[in-house]
Amino acid sequence: MKTLVDCKSVQIRVGQNIESIRIKQGKTIKEMALFLKLSDTGYRNIEKGISEIALNKIYLIAEILEVHYSQILEIENSLKIDDLISKNTRKHLVRVYEKCLQQYKNENEFLRKQLLLFMSEKNN
Repeated sequence: MKTLVDCKSVQIRVGQNIESIRIKQGKTIKEMALFLKLSDTGYRNIEKGISEIALNKIYLIAEILEVHYSQILEIENSLKIDDLISKNTRKHLVRVYEKCLQQYKNENEFLRKQLLLFMSEKNN
């Protein structure tokens, strides 16, 4: 079953957020790995989005970096919707949007005709 969200893109962005915050704070990969009881490579794989990261690790990383966990999970401002959804999902969303748009146009036309009919009856 396909999901709307491309988990790999989210995983990569979360890793980029962690790396960015770590660099701003002047912490090294070695320090982070030590705090998390991981090898340097294991930690680097989190930052590169290669390894999946559990929520408890995200909270721990946020604590180590002294930031709120939401800063690590922030993806909305950095990813476009096209980065998060599959092509099939995008096509489906476009079809749904077009169908809704057509329905609104039809309803609008119907209401316009009703209004014209009402106005003509009122004038007679």
